[in-house]
Amino acid sequence: MTGAMLVGRLDERHLVATAVARLRSGRGGGIWVTGPGGIGKTALLATALGTPTGPGETTRSTPGPLGSFLASITLAARYRRDLRAVTQLIDSVPGAAADRYVEPVTRLLLSASRDRPLILRLDDVHQADDASLALWSRLHRLTGAVPLLLLSAGRPVSREAVNGARSVAASHGARAVDLAPLRETEAIALATSLGHSPHILDSAVRDSGGNPSYLEMLSGGRSEPEPALRALVSDHLSTLTGLSRHALALLAAARPGISFADLADFSDQDPRELKAGLDEARRAGVVNSSRTGATFQHPIVRRVLRMEARSGAPGLEATPVQSLAQRA
Repeated sequence: MTGAMLVGRLDERHLVATAVARLRSGRGGGIWVTGPGGIGKTALLATALGTPTGPGETTRSTPGPLGSFLASITLAARYRRDLRAVTQLIDSVPGAAADRYVEPVTRLLLSASRDRPLILRLDDVHQADDASLALWSRLHRLTGAVPLLLLSAGRPVSREAVNGARSVAASHGARAVDLAPLRETEAIALATSLGHSPHILDSAVRDSGGNPSYLEMLSGGRSEPEPALRALVSDHLSTLTGLSRHALALLAAARPGISFADLADFSDQDPRELKAGLDEARRAGVVNSSRTGATFQHPIVRRVLRMEARSGAPGLEATPVQSLAQRA
């Protein structure tokens, strides 16, 4: 994600700026941003560090114990020599003993943040290893006593360790932000700044459904989605269960606006399983649903799923999805 993708979000940016100002006056805190893939979570939190997001400015997990937290502290250590002892300690952690290193790492960070305000950012918190989440929770308990600002960004998932860490953060004052899709005027402004042709701007804005990462890749308008865009959609759906992804494939193959009941009849699927799968997708920000049916939040996701079904792409459980796509 690029820095150009941070358009709008005025309330959220004010929240981040306020947290940074509090940190400079010696008060710690936390912000936990949740939203679907590509919605701009990392771009928002990067404003706290005063840097645009770009190559080398994300905190993706590394293999090994405490790998998620190691990525976070490695980014901070680029600007703080006193944090390099923390990275060296984590690098030495044997896999079976990761939990025993939570307190030693905490003590080092406590010392570092007492001497100088510290900001740590943890991206993809929904994928963080359990030891990193335990450490993240431990640090949140310290934010009331030391100038330590913890920034978390992740997708909504039903994972006990993640939800537990988020609950601990909230109980110690972290502010929760559910990042919504861009408004139409914001999406138009972003498309313009990205250099989209006026001839495809409206269709690109419509297909993106307010998702900045999709909008960035939709410079071709209604042409067939490029492989990179299809891969991005696949990544954004990867945190969903197989049940939910299959329900989405069926929804994409059917006519727009179809009801739950008609979709079940149309696809010869168990209505309860369809509803459960689409409810999970709704919680993840992939679909909008009502009492009677569901529609895609980002129409480009429907286009990609229909194309994948028609091409017989593996992993879609395409029977009966392929036949539905041919009929719809």
